[in-house]
Amino acid sequence: MSDQENGNNAPVHDSSDEGAVGGINAPLPDFGLLSMIQNLKGRNSVDFFNSLEKDSGLSYETFKKSILTHFKEDSSFATDFARFSFAQQFEHESVKDFSVRLESLINKRFDQEGEDSEVLRNFKSKIILSQFVSGLKQNVKSPLIIQNPKTFKEAVDFAVRVEKSLIIEWPNVNTLATSPQTNELAQLTKQQNDCFTTLNIMMEQMAVLSDQLSKLKSDNDSPRPQVRPQIRKQVFCRYCQKSGHVEPDCWKKEQDNR
Repeated sequence: MSDQENGNNAPVHDSSDEGAVGGINAPLPDFGLLSMIQNLKGRNSVDFFNSLEKDSGLSYETFKKSILTHFKEDSSFATDFARFSFAQQFEHESVKDFSVRLESLINKRFDQEGEDSEVLRNFKSKIILSQFVSGLKQNVKSPLIIQNPKTFKEAVDFAVRVEKSLIIEWPNVNTLATSPQTNELAQLTKQQNDCFTTLNIMMEQMAVLSDQLSKLKSDNDSPRPQVRPQIRKQVFCRYCQKSGHVEPDCWKKEQDNR
């Protein structure tokens, strides 16, 4: 194939360029660079190879630098900050892993831009604390909001403790089946819960028994009404003025009437 057929827009097919990079069969040491070459389509490839023609000599370092410079993302700060602002804890992501991911997202840009600035450090600490709290799962977020930590480290430490307590209270069956230690922990947790349930039932029964005993004691202590013996009314005779009989049965009256 002649140079005229190749044209100026595709110098990558030039034998001199291939030799400078190391030959067509020689692998490039940076495989991440190869993944970028597949994006050379349309106007991007034309601009890129035209920029290479302006260099006096092509080497791997200039080749790599040209690619990185050409494909540098102008809106990388906005993109990274958007990823940070919408970061949420994944379903099976631990609190510690989520905090590390947040730190990497915010440090990706801020670490290279005025790290010694006190204002920037305060800004970073506030936004990472706010995003960490808002991005947590709801069962971890609620206790953390009540705790109201002042620093990112305090928030992470408290959230990790909450996460551990939740694992003990509601263990994940899939996780517990992976190691003998977690299986033993699950058994101990079940025994503890069963013990608490039994104690609650016993306490309820004791409370009912105590009420019954109190009622029985109050019934025994209350004074019983005294029953007075009925006194028979003595009969009295008006005629002889003696007791024990009435006037119609008075023998004296009967004798006198004879």
